[in-house]
Amino acid sequence: MPSWRGEEGLIEEVARRLSTGAMERINESIEILKDAVWALEKDILANCEKTIDLAGVTPEFLCPEAVTIYWKINLLLNSLDRIEVRGRDSAGMEISLRSDNAASMDAVIATLKSDGLYDEF
Repeated sequence: MPSWRGEEGLIEEVARRLSTGAMERINESIEILKDAVWALEKDILANCEKTIDLAGVTPEFLCPEAVTIYWKINLLLNSLDRIEVRGRDSAGMEISLRSDNAASMDAVIATLKSDGLYDEF
């Protein structure tokens, strides 16, 4: 996380020369920037690695569509975690698989059955 103390210290040095309204706008802008930095670090950058971990393969084996799907699943898991932290622990999620190709879906189902995972899914 970047240190804002230097910039905030500079603002404090010139604060007496600025109007109250100008200081409010500056402080509001600083808070918006802090929120943006936090979102980039926590919601974007930190989730890149989590998304790849969730996929279970290295990035070169994922097509862009798969990355998007895993990203959304990870975002949902993060949201559920935030809800739980706030004392709401009865949330859940459902993931549905769909295919426009019946043969590929049949192959997925057959693999689940052969791996003994069909009843779990």
